[in-house]
Amino acid sequence: MEVCFLCFNNSKKKKIMKIDFNKALNYTLLAYALLLPISRAAVVLLTIFAMLFWILEGNLKQKLQKITECKFIIAILIFIIYSFITLLWVEDRNISHAIEYIRKYWYLLIIIPIYTSMNKKNLIKVIYLFLTGLTISAFLSAGMYFHFWELKEVTPGSYSPFMHHVMLSFFLCFGALLLVILVIDSPPKNRNFFYLLFISFTIISGILFIGIGRTGQVIFIFILLVLLYKHFKNSKKIFIGITLFLIAFLISLYYLNDRFQTRVNLVVNDIEQITKYNKYCNSIGGRVFTWKITEEIIKDHPFIGLGIGDHLEYLRKRITSDQEYSRCGNKNMLHHFHGQYIEIASQSGIIGVLLFLYIFYTLMKVKIANPLYNDIKLLVLLSFLLFFIVDMPFRRQFSLALFALFSAMVIRFAKIYGNESNKNNI
Repeated sequence: MEVCFLCFNNSKKKKIMKIDFNKALNYTLLAYALLLPISRAAVVLLTIFAMLFWILEGNLKQKLQKITECKFIIAILIFIIYSFITLLWVEDRNISHAIEYIRKYWYLLIIIPIYTSMNKKNLIKVIYLFLTGLTISAFLSAGMYFHFWELKEVTPGSYSPFMHHVMLSFFLCFGALLLVILVIDSPPKNRNFFYLLFISFTIISGILFIGIGRTGQVIFIFILLVLLYKHFKNSKKIFIGITLFLIAFLISLYYLNDRFQTRVNLVVNDIEQITKYNKYCNSIGGRVFTWKITEEIIKDHPFIGLGIGDHLEYLRKRITSDQEYSRCGNKNMLHHFHGQYIEIASQSGIIGVLLFLYIFYTLMKVKIANPLYNDIKLLVLLSFLLFFIVDMPFRRQFSLALFALFSAMVIRFAKIYGNESNKNNI
């Protein structure tokens, strides 16, 4: 849709100025991809602008028709509607918290303009711009680690200037794997293309394995092996060779990097404390404790859970009443359930978990023959489904925005090309 405004030049002739809202929307989405890894404010502002331009673009009837035909978007809407339904059995004192919790799902709105209005030539640009923003973030973190400059850290000692260190670890993992996918699936246009990818991969993966977060490191290794097996399963020598290289790399990193070694040793010690001595006063123990609490909730409220907000109140009471955990020095750090699955199970029961998983089932069923976007779909599915085990990315701004951006790209690509391979789209 174009809107015309009348203005006058020096010769007093009428001149028509046109605003192309589709173009404005696409520029906004590209800026969103670039700034996503480095600015909370940009995510908020650009989401608002994107929705504004989407409305001004017009053709709302046709757009709504597209949305109602998309099972992935409908699955998200059903889950959010059910989340509101759970307010019916939430205690009045926790209603405001519950509404605030559900409100964060608005970051998923960016899926709509991407799915209905993003130009196909911009899909690959989104990937490059996101990696550019992430490389900038990783570069700044590297400078902090090597004491080249000082920036305010979100979490002390994490070298993370923009987001919590666990979230940065996940972003770095996602970005490094995205670079691997580009190398595997993209036809090389020139040498400089791969030089730039290598430089970006070195910065991103280097900061990831300095020791900024264990979650991203584990997910990275697992998905990397899945991708390598998928592409080199018929070349066993290559797959085994790369696997042995990864093992050698991790062993070397353990002995050469004190920070990495310390964090690995902490995990081993935490697990030993839990299994041998039944002690939960550590990082891993706190996570295990919330799993035990979720089991209690599911036994008493299997289908609908306790309700959003009430589940946290129950957790606080159990922390106080538990003989072992009530004496832990770090008990006050346990503000939430450590895992998306158990968080949803405790809030809205088995029904909530099934509706949540249905979102990912619909994304998995999207048919894409193009190898690059098919691997991106695999990356989105595996990375988030694994991350959900230890954290709650669906209650955090950055991770919700990341999921929205790349899942929307997948369904947009499928909408444009259907099940055609379209290898020349890169």
